Amino acid sequence: MEFTTLKTLTDGIIDLVVEFHYNGHGNYGVLPFYRCGIYLAGAPVKVGNLTLRIQPTRPNPREIEQLLYEGNIGYSIFEPYRGKGYAGRACKLAAKIARQHALTELLINCNVENKASMRVIEKLGAQKVKEFDTPASHLDENDPTPRRAQFRWRIDAE
Repeated sequence: MEFTTLKTLTDGIIDLVVEFHYNGHGNYGVLPFYRCGIYLAGAPVKVGNLTLRIQPTRPNPREIEQLLYEGNIGYSIFEPYRGKGYAGRACKLAAKIARQHALTELLINCNVENKASMRVIEKLGAQKVKEFDTPASHLDENDPTPRRAQFRWRIDAE
């Protein structure tokens, strides 16, 4: 997979800065991804992180498994910056990268108890498709709660 040459995307409120690429061969699973920092626009103030996983056109069973349990997008906003809309803005900027990989929809999973994150995802226009229990092999060390909600976000019309 070829990564886009985009390094920084902005909406005037936040900058989404690609900090590194992962090619899918190593300790972070089988899907390639972009790891991005979320910064206040034009300032060196980091407010969070976002990961955008890119699935191949013809994914193998391991890639499908990782995508279903972890989703295309994962994000976190640091405590002092929550509630300001930065997560939704970062997702919209990340969708621009996803479109460059011909993706038309993204899966976003979140802890069912994280009502704030669920609101962010719903504001994007994503539709909830199911709830499920995540196997231990796919749990995030920052959020070990296994019950997840999965949303499908169509990005081809934006």
